[in-house]
Order: sequence, then structure tokens, then C-alpha cells
Amino acid sequence: MNDLALSNHVGQWITVTLKSGKTQQGYFYTMDPDTKSMILYNPPSAFVVLGHAIDHYQVDDPTRTMDIVAMEKALGCQADRVPTPQKVNERKQGLISYMEKRRIPITYSTDDPMIMVLGCARVAPPYVSTSVTGDGNVILVKRVRDLIAGYDNLSNRDGTA
Repeated sequence: MNDLALSNHVGQWITVTLKSGKTQQGYFYTMDPDTKSMILYNPPSAFVVLGHAIDHYQVDDPTRTMDIVAMEKALGCQADRVPTPQKVNERKQGLISYMEKRRIPITYSTDDPMIMVLGCARVAPPYVSTSVTGDGNVILVKRVRDLIAGYDNLSNRDGTA
């Protein structure tokens, strides 16, 4: 299973087999695109599985899922940082403006929350680097994530984020 396919399984129960032969199980939360380290949630706690130690991973049961909001709530993540719909829309508009100024080909609609970048990478709310998915082009997805990080850096400097 490639990284992009795994990004579509957030909240699903997975088994990670380590190079040592041991296994780790939990609800998939996220994967670092550079190190391939994963964060899994196995109630009542979350843990990191280092990318260099991973041999392979698999989704055990696609029907055994946990909603990401419930997972974050259980962990106390972002309880005070949940963006309002207005803030999410402002971020979407800011990101669109940022990409258009840099002549990055994008398509979007006021009726659709997704922003399509370069024809094959999708950015979903809340429009952060971890909300980028694509159809098999890992390099393109990483480039779009880097663009969003650049937008965040610029916004933080300007105080507009």
C-alpha cells in the first residue's frame, strides 16, 4: 500500500509490522511524508511508529473505523483550535489567492470544499498540508504540501493566518 492510499484510511484500524517482526496496531491518524513515521491511536493513547522501523502495514478491517474528530477529542487535540466555518472559508480563499498569484493551476468552486491543484492533488478543509491527497503522484502531493507550508510561513510572518 503506498502513502497516498494510506492517507485515504485515516481512522481505520491498521496493523504495522516492524522490521523486527513485532506488530503494532491502532487507528491510523497520520503519516509524516518525509520520514514515513506514523501516528496510531489505540485507546487510551496515541503513539509514534518510526518510519525506518516499518516493514509493511495493512488495513485489517475497513469497517472498523474511528472518526478523526472523535479521535482528536479523546486525545485532547486541538480542543481550543477548532476553526469556525468562517475561518475555514477565509483560509480557503487565502490559499486560492496565494496559488493564483504564483500561477499554480487550480480549480475550485464555492459549492465544493475541495481545491484541485495541478489537476490531480486535492486539498480538503481545513486546508492544511496534511489534508492533501492525490491519485498516485507522491512527488506532486509533496509539492502541494510544500506550497501550503510556504503559505503558512508567509501568513505567519504577515500575521494573516
